[in-house]
Amino acid sequence: MTLSHALHAAASQALTDQQVSTAIFLAERLVAHHPCSDHNHLLATAFIQNNEHQRAAHLLADDHAPENRYLLALCLSRQGKLLDAHRALLGSAAIDTDLHGRADVPNGAA
Repeated sequence: MTLSHALHAAASQALTDQQVSTAIFLAERLVAHHPCSDHNHLLATAFIQNNEHQRAAHLLADDHAPENRYLLALCLSRQGKLLDAHRALLGSAAIDTDLHGRADVPNGAA
């Protein structure tokens, strides 16, 4: 088992056990060791469970994975930034809509 796998498993278990501060600590180490969308998602989820929406939004601001765009929109809406949340959901899809005006939005949220 690699260090990344061990940190991910431990942080996920800490979230499951509602040990949010431990999950944040482990997920921060994981992102520092090997940054990727999946690891950002885990850390952002821990931030959100700890009501740290601004930190989660900052982490996810440049992440374009659909599940992370959805989390970003959630954080922004909880901060009262509804227009920014809408933009986060649409991403580049604001331009790339189909013939019926529909866009590919994470979890069909917009």
